[in-house]
Amino acid sequence: DWPRALGRLRRAGFTHVRDLDNRDKTAVLARATGARARLTLRHVEPVHFPSFYTHEEVLPASFLDDRHITDLYLRPLEHLG
Repeated sequence: DWPRALGRLRRAGFTHVRDLDNRDKTAVLARATGARARLTLRHVEPVHFPSFYTHEEVLPASFLDDRHITDLYLRPLEHLG
């Protein structure tokens, strides 16, 4: 029941969305929220549907060489201040 679910997401009034998976479905869901800040993150691979987001970041393979995995997931928060 995608149409109903997408409508409920829009009506929920989200202001910020962080999509840490960035797959086709999560990109559509992020966009459907209508949130003013929609951030996504990819590690090495290009961003799916970049126009669905207000902020995107692709991190190089070397990013985790000297960092913990939590640094990867905290990275999009930098765009929120």
